[in-house]
Amino acid sequence: MDPAAHEKRAHPRILVFRPLLYQSDIYPKTRMAFTKDLSLGGARIEDASSLYTHERLSLWFSLQPRVIPCRGRVAHIQQVGEKFSAGIRFESMTDEDRTALSQYLSDLMEKNRQP
Repeated sequence: MDPAAHEKRAHPRILVFRPLLYQSDIYPKTRMAFTKDLSLGGARIEDASSLYTHERLSLWFSLQPRVIPCRGRVAHIQQVGEKFSAGIRFESMTDEDRTALSQYLSDLMEKNRQP
């Protein structure tokens, strides 16, 4: 059976190591994390703090020269050593920011294809 047939994501994720700031609706202190991968639909982030499945977050990530703000929800958590990896599903983002993210990801994919 084709493994791609079981892919749940609507958008491909690209390995991207970028800093981001986030605030949880549960614990509103601003914290810093890093993306491990990124797509139009979400991101995997790594942080020393634990999050909870279904926790809602406000996120801000830098795609020089702009900062993309959005809302997301934690889809899953995995502990990796002393850090936590969380899959975040984006829930809301302006059309302008979605376009900027789409262009950023397209540029990265194009750069990765070049020899």
